[in-house]
Amino acid sequence: METTPARFRALLDLAADHLERFLTTLPDQPMVRTAGGRKLARSLREPMPEGPVAAEALMRLLFERVLPRSFNTASAGYMAYIPGGGLPESGVA
Repeated sequence: METTPARFRALLDLAADHLERFLTTLPDQPMVRTAGGRKLARSLREPMPEGPVAAEALMRLLFERVLPRSFNTASAGYMAYIPGGGLPESGVA
């Protein structure tokens, strides 16, 4: 479970790249896009992996398939109260 500073930095950079794309495209993202959510959820069922999985593959899965099929709480159109909100600074903290 230990990592090196260089590998940790690479993981942070990878996450930052995906988050930057998310924030850049935020004005064009829908507030809600849940159509097909059940089918997607069923497609994600699988046994635990026997070994490590590349972080890039997991980030792509999350940012390209899973997160877009949800409620976008960072959207200007989302009016529900969510403690902590969608502030990027909260995530860094």
